[in-house]
Amino acid sequence: MNVRVVGMLSLMTVSLVACSAPPPTERSPSPSIDAHLAALITGGCANTAYERCEEDLLLARTFGPRALVAVCDYGDGTGEVVQIWRKRDARNACSVDGGISSPLAAVVRMP
Repeated sequence: MNVRVVGMLSLMTVSLVACSAPPPTERSPSPSIDAHLAALITGGCANTAYERCEEDLLLARTFGPRALVAVCDYGDGTGEVVQIWRKRDARNACSVDGGISSPLAAVVRMP
């Protein structure tokens, strides 16, 4: 009886491994897409000391394709990435407590 159970478990394991492998015709994403996103992130964070800028710009992809975002730098390594609807809204989106000075570092259109 133990041999039959072990044999069935082995067969199930092989079946699961075979089913989880991607089909041989499946291709990986184009490297140009990754390079394009990397260039957007590098450019969007080039003029800021905001420490989490790159990570937060990557998270901004959840806003949806072609989302427009402002990279705000509040000093001391802090900041945020906020979604905006128009480029001209970027300075207001980044202003601290509605203040006059704007810590806007960049405006980025996500892919």
